[in-house]
Amino acid sequence: MSSSRPHRPRVSATTPVGEPDAPPANSSEELTRVAELLIAAHDATSGATLVRMAHRGDDIQFGLLPVPADLDPLDLLLCSDTPDEWEVLGMIVNGRIIDLPEDGIGEARRRSGSSRVAVLMRRDGSSVTVLDSDGDRQVLETSAHAMPIEGRFADAMRRSLGLTTAPPEVGVSAAIARVWLHRVHTVAVDGRPLDAEVVAALRPPMPRSWGDLRQQCADGGWAELRCDPDLAAWMDDGMFARWCMAAFPDPCEALVDVGELVPPRAAEPLAEALAAWR
Repeated sequence: MSSSRPHRPRVSATTPVGEPDAPPANSSEELTRVAELLIAAHDATSGATLVRMAHRGDDIQFGLLPVPADLDPLDLLLCSDTPDEWEVLGMIVNGRIIDLPEDGIGEARRRSGSSRVAVLMRRDGSSVTVLDSDGDRQVLETSAHAMPIEGRFADAMRRSLGLTTAPPEVGVSAAIARVWLHRVHTVAVDGRPLDAEVVAALRPPMPRSWGDLRQQCADGGWAELRCDPDLAAWMDDGMFARWCMAAFPDPCEALVDVGELVPPRAAEPLAEALAAWR
């Protein structure tokens, strides 16, 4: 369950490549039109493209950087700081749409055909997302005063622009309970004997807050969270909290394994800690 994030290569996307005939992005409507132009010009067979935009008089200057096929587009955003001269940061990606069951029961269904998504975000936090699925387009506009959109891409774009992200949805104890479960599960599947004393010894100390935990991670601690020290320092508490919670799979399966490998009395405090935040 523990692994480190691949090192992100240093790639620059600050070189302008042209000034296409597009309306200035001074409003959500105009930014949407720019996003639609970018999607129309994007090769459906190519990979992702990082986008930067700035006004130069009456023109819009674009900085476009194709993302190498062997690089996760997210890695291009992590630990990045968009230079001040660029007013808008964005990403264009290709993919497939998967419809999830509404009631959470049943199988996900992958739509036929391909899709392209363009996300553009200004320095005030307002953003436009345009989804094009075989010519059928959907637009999502978010104002600067709305609650920030959550998600790894949205969080990373906001941090690259120097913006805060949405606050944590859960307390720091939720992450500590998962770390504890991870430690106990690792020892249990290795076949080492576990009793109440060993389980208690594996319990991590409780940080005072998400900010405290993030600082400890930035100082090199908490390898189980799979967050490099430089990445933890670059994040804010909200993004860091979501990253930590996503570092582990749903605890139910691991808890079942622990229940089969650890005496019930020894596992009881761990189960209670997990139940406290679920």
